[in-house]
Amino acid sequence: MAVLASQIVGASERSEALFATMATRHTQHALDLDALSLL
Repeated sequence: MAVLASQIVGASERSEALFATMATRHTQHALDLDALSLL
């Protein structure tokens, strides 16, 4: 989702911060669920 969103919106300081937050939260979600063990 974060990668797709980065391709759709224009670059600005606000959009960069939003992208970083979204990527961080998605990564933390995967870590919380121990998603790596499913691979």
